[in-house]
Amino acid sequence: MIGAGAGVFVFGSMGGLGLLGGNKKAGLVSEVSAQSAGSWSSGSNTSTVAIHASILPNGKILYMAGSGYHSSHQNGPYEARVLDLSTGSEVTVSMSEDLFCAGQAPLPNGNILLAGGTLQYDIAADNCNGKWHGLKSAYEFNWSSQTLTKISSMAHGRWYPTCVTMPDGKVMVTAGYDEYGDHNRLVEIYDPSAKSWTLKPAPSGGSTYVVGGSATSTCAGAGTQSYSGAAPNVFLYPRMHLLPSGNLVVAGMLDDIRLWNRSTGSWSALGTSSPSYRHYGTTVLLPLNNTTSEKGKILIVGGSPTAADPATRTAQVLDFNAGNPQVRNVDSLTYGRKYLAPVILPDGKVVVFGGAGQGTRVDYRYVPEMFDPATETWTSLAPASVPRTYHQVSVLLPDGRVWTAGSTPVRSTWELRTEFFSPSYYSASRPAISGAPTVGDYGQSITISTSDASSITKATLVKCPDTTHHYDANMRHLTLAKKDSTSSSVTVEAPLNANLAPPGYYYIHVINGSGIPSAAKIIKIPGSGTGGGGGGGGEVFYNVPAPGDAVGAIYTGSSIRYGEEARTSSVLIDKSLKTLTVRLRKAGSPSGNVTATVRRSSNDSIVAAFNETISAASLSTTFADKTFTLTTAYTIKAGDRILIEYSGPARVEIDASSTDKINGSNTRRVRYDGTSYIGGNTVDIVGTMSS
Repeated sequence: MIGAGAGVFVFGSMGGLGLLGGNKKAGLVSEVSAQSAGSWSSGSNTSTVAIHASILPNGKILYMAGSGYHSSHQNGPYEARVLDLSTGSEVTVSMSEDLFCAGQAPLPNGNILLAGGTLQYDIAADNCNGKWHGLKSAYEFNWSSQTLTKISSMAHGRWYPTCVTMPDGKVMVTAGYDEYGDHNRLVEIYDPSAKSWTLKPAPSGGSTYVVGGSATSTCAGAGTQSYSGAAPNVFLYPRMHLLPSGNLVVAGMLDDIRLWNRSTGSWSALGTSSPSYRHYGTTVLLPLNNTTSEKGKILIVGGSPTAADPATRTAQVLDFNAGNPQVRNVDSLTYGRKYLAPVILPDGKVVVFGGAGQGTRVDYRYVPEMFDPATETWTSLAPASVPRTYHQVSVLLPDGRVWTAGSTPVRSTWELRTEFFSPSYYSASRPAISGAPTVGDYGQSITISTSDASSITKATLVKCPDTTHHYDANMRHLTLAKKDSTSSSVTVEAPLNANLAPPGYYYIHVINGSGIPSAAKIIKIPGSGTGGGGGGGGEVFYNVPAPGDAVGAIYTGSSIRYGEEARTSSVLIDKSLKTLTVRLRKAGSPSGNVTATVRRSSNDSIVAAFNETISAASLSTTFADKTFTLTTAYTIKAGDRILIEYSGPARVEIDASSTDKINGSNTRRVRYDGTSYIGGNTVDIVGTMSS
């Protein structure tokens, strides 16, 4: 998790601010007071350009460049990083293919699907037709190991595709340029459980897609494959959103609106007035209510009528709640902008950052503008110092700030400076969440520990950000009504169904009567009802994983979790556990209790609870054996977690015993950092097996 003071680093220098235009960055914003306009602070430079960005379940940022839209990087190196803002450290992610301009989507387990990318630049010396050619490869980024794993490839190339996570956890992928530079009009579905792709053709009557059909005279192999039941041409990075109906809507960049039926695979043009064509504009699914009557609204904003025209100021809302869906004009922007970056805040307001009035380097937009869905009006905010245009990213952080990075005004220049925008609520007196929320299944409840329970009126979910090319296909915000409270907790509704909140990781915030949000905890939806889904707290974890987990390391420190993991051939699996002996000591002045459980790794539900409760304060400052017993022996299964849990101030540390070892070659110590396991050295689990 990222603390309130984290992520403020020394400002890095880089030239080329460009033209200020009519949107001058210096001075105060006249429309609002300085306090309500928010504020900016500079961050450290990125080590490569941020073109794709995802917040991971542990709060870190995966950002990718691939070749980075840079003429001299067409053949590599291809680059990606994992950035930890709490420390400023970065991990380099190995990448063997160019995932620049891939599609991306968060998977239910927190991994990131990356589909397609760049097979060949349009200016490559051996390019057969002078078009961008799409890569058909696909990868999963494993957020725990911080590595890319290649999965089975798609049927054909995709450069600029859109990926949307669906209610069943699968991902719908469409559009992009194929391996010859033609529009790929196939719909493919990725199943993260099977790690496989399936074509989803439209029912009879769909059109035919010829792979590379326009390149038959110039590119070898083009035009030799065709498919019936093809999708309409929905352009590049089509602006798509999952609606509460479970179907997907396309509302940009083209000037028509289409609906994709998830059950049948059919496409339909909506019988409603159409928005304008918006070249590099954006769309946002506006905040949803957690009700069965919710149908959804889409904000359509920015872009230009043609690639050469100045950017428009107009904004529209596509409203499905108004009976037949309607497109209506709403308040206009103060500054027309394209290449803008949208962010939805914890309180449901939408901010668009950066952009340009025309082209990638003309009339930079330094002043962000904030849309209030309740009033459908815009407010100008404090101006940034760094211009952001083509390929910029802006992502909401767990602490409530917005991290802005990237942009490539030309093919030989990378913007590496970063800034943090702090909305007005950031400096207010904010409610706080303490510990890990207890997350129920769909239609159940979420209980949140907070000392501010009496002032809390609601909670909100925001999908962990995952953005590229001025749009986040999976961005969504859901308001959760308050159900009950105690002096130290508040209980709110869990999402009613997966159409409203597809499975995966979300920020959860509590919001007080003044509309001020807390910092977020990251939770998993749906939960098990027993506190599963992550978030924080200091617990000591012993983990028996499913087969295939890698070896890891132990760390010490406060407010973290420790443990040991049995690997594929561990003798723990299928054995009957009766007692568990561990070596514990205290550091500092802990309070609270140390307990032991066995939890199912798939949902963190307790499947066995040990009898003993140990006062953390009673522990010695030197390691001593502590024993936990089960009344009834429990048979360990692959994926079970044997846990020593502690939640409290200071820390409790764990060590392996020198006697009564089980299987040192197949166990490991791990740290749990609040949302993920970090592995390391091989050690011995300590315990007594009744068998």
